[in-house]
Amino acid sequence: MHSNDFAQPDFTVLVTVFAAGLGMLLGGAANLVFGRFGITARVAAAAGTCVVTGVGAWVVAGTDSSGWLAAGAAATGMVIAGVGPTLAFVIARRPGTRWGALAGTGFLVAVGSVACFEYHYEAAADRALESLSALTEKPATRPIATRVATDRGTVVQVLEATDPRARAEMAAIEDRFLDSDSVRNRVIRRQPADDRSNCHGWVFTGGRYWVSGVEVDQILDDNGYAQVTVPQPGDLVVYRTAGVVTHTGVVRYVTSGMPVLVEGKWGTTGVYLHEVGASVYGAEFDYYRADRATHVLAGLDTTPATAGGQ
Repeated sequence: MHSNDFAQPDFTVLVTVFAAGLGMLLGGAANLVFGRFGITARVAAAAGTCVVTGVGAWVVAGTDSSGWLAAGAAATGMVIAGVGPTLAFVIARRPGTRWGALAGTGFLVAVGSVACFEYHYEAAADRALESLSALTEKPATRPIATRVATDRGTVVQVLEATDPRARAEMAAIEDRFLDSDSVRNRVIRRQPADDRSNCHGWVFTGGRYWVSGVEVDQILDDNGYAQVTVPQPGDLVVYRTAGVVTHTGVVRYVTSGMPVLVEGKWGTTGVYLHEVGASVYGAEFDYYRADRATHVLAGLDTTPATAGGQ
């Protein structure tokens, strides 16, 4: 199983900024409390705040850079509050004002970071829903006359589009789908949008027809596919969400030290080459291998109609 964090706002940025704001808030509060005990107490409080801020950001975000950035931002805020105010009444006689201002600034930064993250998260969710709509919109279909089966003889329902949409309409759908940077910058378009097949049909019918995801596990079992952990070009990659098949593709490139590249048709949109972890489908995927010349089901011509998943 492998995880996937496609098209989501960066959580480490939230943690870093929130921790920096919290550090300034705590630093300001600590200086207000310990200010009357002298410079040593204030320095110790500031140092402790920076350490707590940095370690907290590092633990939550899981990156050294987040810890250093958060601690550095908190320290910078405290230095500015300690030596940099320009208003005369702050400089001269009212240290509590500047530390209170630092604490208030830290509070605003922390709260603002959460609000900003929520805004971008909701926007990403909206884009994901739009993408899902583009992927799942299905044309009218009917069962084909040819009997199509697995290698063990289990009949597979294969559907053909009865009224495929015009190429211009499909191009417009694909353009909207690719409008998101998180999608466009992570894929290489190999074939244009096409109503004739979905992802499973692209793999198992050579790009001619539609095959439901509920058929995939039976196909894998009957056609001798075995799950593997180290993929090779030509293997299948099957994505699932909560155990339900959401997408099928084909492994194309495997290079040591580099992400595995896979190819597949994304719903009614185009065929894309992409890193295996950079897909809009689900959060888990597995690789499968079979001793077969092609992935095309028995009863169909093995020559792909649209360079399908061979």
